[in-house]
Amino acid sequence: AQTGYQRFWEARQAWGEVQKRVRSLARLVAAYVQGKEEVVVHVIRLLSAYPYVLKQHLRGESNAAEIATFLTEDEIAQLDNVDNRPLSIMTSLSIALAPLINDNSTETGARHNLVWQQMDGHIQMLMNAAGITERLATTPIPLSYSRHTSRFLSIWTFTLPFVLVHIMDPIAAMVGQFFICWALLGTEMVGHMIEEPFGGDGQNQTEYLPLLRYCKSIERDIAEVQRVRWGYKPKALTPEGSAGEELEEQQVF
Repeated sequence: AQTGYQRFWEARQAWGEVQKRVRSLARLVAAYVQGKEEVVVHVIRLLSAYPYVLKQHLRGESNAAEIATFLTEDEIAQLDNVDNRPLSIMTSLSIALAPLINDNSTETGARHNLVWQQMDGHIQMLMNAAGITERLATTPIPLSYSRHTSRFLSIWTFTLPFVLVHIMDPIAAMVGQFFICWALLGTEMVGHMIEEPFGGDGQNQTEYLPLLRYCKSIERDIAEVQRVRWGYKPKALTPEGSAGEELEEQQVF
């Protein structure tokens, strides 16, 4: 149970790091990059899609509808041809930011260089967080360890009444046996449930971390950054050739 909770909590901390870094990247590019609107829009689109891509990667899914609002059909097709989709998004993000370090001849160019350094640091930390989630998703608790723990606990609870009957009356022993088994077996069951916080493949698709809720929360945070910079969610963020192209400009509340 302790091992399962440690994995669960580490997974939650990693997603908290993802949310923090994505928000910081969106804030930096929206506040400090001037005169390069195409760079800002491209970065915002990639950051909006990244949490959904990471969620799908961890669960072995592929759902183009979740990211069609942010990425073009060509970008989605490119993701379908790679093994590590979050890494592909991060690489595209670094390429999108490259123009910020190509011009040091002006004061704006020098400022953009400093912004790039800050953002590159956040990208590295974002990749570290993704690496933690991948490690948890691809390294399950060994089956032999889980089986041994279950067998030991079963033998212990089976022999417990022979001890209790000598120190309390039979009725009290039965009641004590019931509550002790309920507590220990229930704790073990919860521990096994949260060992895979992102859910598993095949039939075991229950996720104990609400990843979709986290993704939507990050999307709302980025939308708020857009509202502060542009006053609304600009139509440019729905790229041409995407499934969401027909959406009109809308107010972000």
